Amino acid sequence: MLQKLREKTTGWVAVVIIGLLIIPFAFVGLQSYVSGAGDTSVARVEAPPEWWPSAPHAWPLSLLWEQREVSQQDFQRRYQTYRQQMQQQMGERFDPRQFDSDDTRLQLLERVVDEQLLRLEVERRRLLVPDALVREQIANEVVFQIDGRFDSNQYRMALMGAGMTPLGFERSVREDLQVQLLPSEISRTTLVDAGQAEDFLRISGQQRDLQWVEVAAGEEVPAPSAEDVASFYDAHADRYMQPARVALEYVEIDGSTLPEPAVPGEDELRQRYEEESGRFVEADQRLVSHILVAVPADADAAAEDAARGEAAALAEQARAEGADFAALAREASDDLGSKAAGGDLGWLERGIAEASFDDALFALEPGQVSDPVRTAEGWHVIQLREVREGDRESFDEVRDSLASEAVTQARQQAFSELSGRLMDQVYQDPGSLAPAAAEAGVKLQTTPLFARGEGEGIAANADVQQAAFSEAGLQGQVSDPIELGPQHIVLVRVRDQKPATPRPLEQIREQVQDDLLAERRAEAAQARAEALLARAQEGADLPALAEAEGLALQEADDVGRSAASPAPELVRAAFDLPKPEEGAASYGLARVGDRYAVVGVTEVGAGDLSAIQGPMRDMLRNQLAGAYGAVEVRAYLEALRRQYRVSTHPDRLR
Repeated sequence: MLQKLREKTTGWVAVVIIGLLIIPFAFVGLQSYVSGAGDTSVARVEAPPEWWPSAPHAWPLSLLWEQREVSQQDFQRRYQTYRQQMQQQMGERFDPRQFDSDDTRLQLLERVVDEQLLRLEVERRRLLVPDALVREQIANEVVFQIDGRFDSNQYRMALMGAGMTPLGFERSVREDLQVQLLPSEISRTTLVDAGQAEDFLRISGQQRDLQWVEVAAGEEVPAPSAEDVASFYDAHADRYMQPARVALEYVEIDGSTLPEPAVPGEDELRQRYEEESGRFVEADQRLVSHILVAVPADADAAAEDAARGEAAALAEQARAEGADFAALAREASDDLGSKAAGGDLGWLERGIAEASFDDALFALEPGQVSDPVRTAEGWHVIQLREVREGDRESFDEVRDSLASEAVTQARQQAFSELSGRLMDQVYQDPGSLAPAAAEAGVKLQTTPLFARGEGEGIAANADVQQAAFSEAGLQGQVSDPIELGPQHIVLVRVRDQKPATPRPLEQIREQVQDDLLAERRAEAAQARAEALLARAQEGADLPALAEAEGLALQEADDVGRSAASPAPELVRAAFDLPKPEEGAASYGLARVGDRYAVVGVTEVGAGDLSAIQGPMRDMLRNQLAGAYGAVEVRAYLEALRRQYRVSTHPDRLR
């Protein structure tokens, strides 16, 4: 049998067949290897080659598709940034539980996917973000402004503090604007004509005449039997759960309670003054302007030479008699941060810029212009405008601040050493806090059982609760240090836990019976209101029905959509009803608190356009265009999701 198989699979025919089989297996196998093994992405956007005409999702050679992945690490960084932003915006109203929910993470994931789709589409359309738009965006950042105006020196100092270069920051701003490019164009070009605006104003400004009767949920109903109460309890067991509770053991280190360090003596303070003398010297400063000829990081030798030649020509122009350096910078500089200010970098001291820039700058005399100077950003032409000499503070002037700093540093060091010893022991035994407390010489404390949203002392802290009820916390692992304040941390461990359990019926029988009675009263009120509604819809007069039933008829004329009175629930129900026929009314049912209302609309009046003047009408028209634009943007994103292939992994978001 095997010999016959070998004979049949030899020759050129067999070679062709096997070759044809190898191709799809190679692509499928390699694709599976590339995208399957070790894949930890939370989302992937895949795009077919641009030359492929219809780009069906089932296109077989998917190995050639361009892929954009969002890794778990990237998503977590984005999530933490978003969480911090919301915490800053909301302040005390910030609820950590809300922002640690699966829904919040899923919403953020969808937003990240939308951004990837937009970036890919912008690149494929070869759209560019204008320099002027980048410059405007940077200039409007409050962190770069002094007295409400962009300051180039503040800009560079802020970037240096964040460990960024101007070119790197400008690149990130450009990338962010890329994501906004298509949505902003779609929104900007969404038009609302006068007819649409007037229709909207007529509808939104519509007023209605109402009449209604309310049926309170106070009807007398038979007292429920013990069996009724038990059945209701069983059917609504989730209402009567004792929430999950935990009890903690914890170690707290508060730097403010540590022994006060001794103040250093005179000799030690003088030695500190000499060792740190550079701190007390106001450095020489230079008032600087520059012109940048940017050089891309991947530039070849020809591009490098061209940039240097351009910078040399600019230096010659700047040195020419009567030359206006600021005008030249505004025209030719590639530094978006200083270009509009004529290349002004403000007052600089040695160490702010790169060494090559500093060396050239501090070799100049006021009024001189440098030869081209190379830094990581490109070639600079530097103009020194003014020199400000530094000064030195005496020991007596800084003695008190030196003593205060020494005490503060000693306190910080004591706190760091103590917390370090504690953490070293925790790393050795992450399932217990007692050895760590003993090693650090601090007290091991405990809390009673508490549920989420409850607790006192440290148990009321939102971050402590987050750690306690996390998966690792419920497994008995010691938490990471939780910061309660400056030099104030706590480590917690769940020492006991009680799962959520139903409360015994005998303990809450009276509450269950009251709930059952309330539900039956509400059902009786609803049934009575529905019966009245049916009669009104059959043609009975609502005022006559109200009188016959002993109910009060209430009326309100010219009620608008956003009226605060009558009740909002009743207004919403009224505006859901169709316009009544002449001489009749349209009726519906509304629930208002624990009451039910039969509401009738007797007259409908369109919004009065004459009451809305030109500026207000234009504002409303713009708002309507913005709303339509948002719908168009969402539709566009949905179309991109159909055009490209999007896969997400919500199970990898934590």
